[in-house]
Amino acid sequence: MRKRGFTLLEVLVVLASVIVILGVATVLLSRALPSRQFEVRVERLRTSLDQAKWRALRTGREEEVVVDMEKREVLLPGGRRVVFPRQFSMRVIHPKGGELTSGKWSLLFSPLGGVPPEVLVITDGKREARLWMDPITGAEVEK
Repeated sequence: MRKRGFTLLEVLVVLASVIVILGVATVLLSRALPSRQFEVRVERLRTSLDQAKWRALRTGREEEVVVDMEKREVLLPGGRRVVFPRQFSMRVIHPKGGELTSGKWSLLFSPLGGVPPEVLVITDGKREARLWMDPITGAEVEK
């Protein structure tokens, strides 16, 4: 009469297969997560800039968005913030004033529909995203 169950060899083969699959999945996920983090934060910032523009139009008051390059954060109306991790860098390109890589810069949204001419550039060393305001469509991103 034969007993039911698995042999030691069968258990070891299954265990080795699971370990290999988990190792490959870990490598793939560790590469995918930073990339996704960059895209999510840039998209959150884009929608926040759109909201500031539309809030200025709706309330009839100027809205200010402050970009702090050293802290890598954007201060939005209402006290909200979009914070970028240490590996990110930010700079503002102004058509008349050149490029600003440190300090703070204010983007002002007019209640008459005017938008700031600056371009906000965010990079993580591998990728770069440029955000600017279009007077008709709102915030645009170029990656």
